[in-house]
Amino acid sequence: MEGRFKLDFFLHNIASLFNCQVVWWDAKEIRGVFTPLNVPVPSLDHLKRLLPFSHPVAITRGRHSLCTGCPDERLCTWHCEFFVPFRLWNEEMGIGWQFAAPTPFVDNPSWLKFAVDITSLLISALEQEKSWSWGELFRQTVELCGQMLGEGLILFDERWEVVYQNEIANELNLYRQFREGTGINKLFQNKKETELVLNNSLPLRFRPFYYGRDYLGGAVFTRREKREFKSGVFQSREPIGLPKIIGKNPKLVKAISIAQQVALTDSTILLRGESGTGKEMFARAIHENSPRKKGPFIAINCAAIPENLLESELFGYEEGSFTGARRGGKPGKIELAHKGTLFLDEIGDMPPALQAKLLRVLQEKKIERVGGTRPVPIDVRIIAATHRNLEEMIATGQFREDLYYRLSVIPIYIPPLRERPEDIELLLYYYVKKYCVLLNKEFKTFTYDALQLLKAYPWPGNIRELENTVEYIVTVEDKEEIGVESLPLAIRRFYQPQSSPERKDIRTGRVKREELAELLERFGYSVEGKKELARHLGISLATLYRWLKKYKL
Repeated sequence: MEGRFKLDFFLHNIASLFNCQVVWWDAKEIRGVFTPLNVPVPSLDHLKRLLPFSHPVAITRGRHSLCTGCPDERLCTWHCEFFVPFRLWNEEMGIGWQFAAPTPFVDNPSWLKFAVDITSLLISALEQEKSWSWGELFRQTVELCGQMLGEGLILFDERWEVVYQNEIANELNLYRQFREGTGINKLFQNKKETELVLNNSLPLRFRPFYYGRDYLGGAVFTRREKREFKSGVFQSREPIGLPKIIGKNPKLVKAISIAQQVALTDSTILLRGESGTGKEMFARAIHENSPRKKGPFIAINCAAIPENLLESELFGYEEGSFTGARRGGKPGKIELAHKGTLFLDEIGDMPPALQAKLLRVLQEKKIERVGGTRPVPIDVRIIAATHRNLEEMIATGQFREDLYYRLSVIPIYIPPLRERPEDIELLLYYYVKKYCVLLNKEFKTFTYDALQLLKAYPWPGNIRELENTVEYIVTVEDKEEIGVESLPLAIRRFYQPQSSPERKDIRTGRVKREELAELLERFGYSVEGKKELARHLGISLATLYRWLKKYKL
C-alpha cells in the first residue's frame, strides 16, 4: 500500500502541474483517475477501444476517426486527449492525458513525446517496485520533467545506478559522455547541484534529490535551451528542438532526431528528399539550433541560376573581372555566409566545373573570387540538398564521387508525404488554423469522406502541395465544413465513395430497416445526430430523410 500511495501522489502531482486529468486503466478496470478538475470520469468502454493501438494516439474533439461511435461522444467535454498504451505484468494498459480547454503548450509537437517519456518513467517505477523513496524521488522530478521537452534526461538512484533515461539521452550517448567528463568523482562525493560542460561543449546540469538528509538519487539533463515554466505554459527564450517540423511518422522522427544531434556540430550535411518535403526548413532549423545561429543563413538554389552566373554568385568577383562587373567587386554567397551556414539547394544540378571548385573550398576552407588572386579564408558550415539520385549520377559521370563523400558526411533522408499517412491530418489542421487566422476566417473542419480522400491522395508535390491546397480551400470556401466537392479537381479524381458495407448497402437500396434503426439509435434523433449519420454513410441529409420516410422511422 505504501508504494501505491506514493504512485498516486506522483500522478496527482502530474495532473495538477499540467491542469489535466490523468487516467490509468487496463481491459478490466480503471485503476486510477487523478485530476484537479471537476469533470466526469471517462467510461471504461471508451478507454478499452484504445488498447489495441500499439502506438500513442492524439485526439482533438470531433476531428479523429475514434470520435465516431465513441460511447462518450454526446457528453464529451475534452478539447484534446493523448493516450499512451503499454504492456505491463502481461496485461495491456494505457495512460490517458485529457485537457478540458485549449492549452498552448500541448500544440508543441514534443508534447506527445513527453507523454510517452513520462509513461516510460511510470512503467519503470511499477516494474521495479521500489521502496517508499521512489515516491519522493518522482515527486521531486515532476517539476524537472516539466522542463524536459527536447532535452536528454538520465535518472540515477542512491547507488548511481541508472534507473531511467529517455530516448534523447540514448541518441546522444549521454551516459557514456557524462561518465567520461571531468570532475565526475568530485560530483559523486559532494552530491550538490552542479553545471557541467562535456568535451563536445554540450552543457549539462546535475540535480540531486533528498528526503530530509537522505540522498535518494539524482538527475543529469542537457541544457541546450533556457526555458521558463509559468502558469502552466511553457515559454521559451530560444527555439525548442525543430519546432516548425510537424509530424510523428517514425521516419520523420528519426530525421528530426539526427538533425537535433548534428545541429550541435559543424559536420557537413546532405539532405535527401523529393521536392516539397521541407529540405530548406530542415536546413534552417538545424542552423537555428546550432552554435552558429547568431551568424547568417545563406541559401542558394543551384538549379535556378544560369551556369554562367552561378560561379560569380557563389564565389563573388573582383572589380573589372568581366564586362558589367560592379566597381569594387562583390562578395559571393560563400563569403557572405562566413561564421554562419550556407545552404546549397539542388546540389545535383551544379555544373561539373563548379563541383571541382566547391570541393577545393571544402578541403582548404578558402575561396578565390572570380578574377581574383588572393585567397579569402572562410568559416562556413555547408548543408546541401538534392532530390536527385547522386549515386546514379556518379556512375554516369555527372557528379564527382569525391565531392559526394565530402558532402555526405551526415546524410539525412526526409520521407515524402505519401510515406507519412499518419501526419496528413495533423498537417491539414495545422495549415487550416494558419490560413484561417491569416485570412480572418472561421475555423473549418473536414467531412469524413473529404478527410479520407486527402489521406489517400499521394501528394506528388508533398507538403508544399498540401499547404497550397489548404490555402485554396480556406480562401474560396465559406462553409465551416469542407466536403469532397470543395477539394481541387486533381484530388477529387481519387474519390471512391464506397468505404464501408453500410454505405454500399444504402446506396444500392439493400439496407435493412433494423440496421438503419440501429444506426439512428447510435447517432441520435436530433438534427445534429442525423447530420452525423448522413456523414458516416457518405450520403446527403436529404437522402437520409427519404430513407427514414420510406421505413417510417
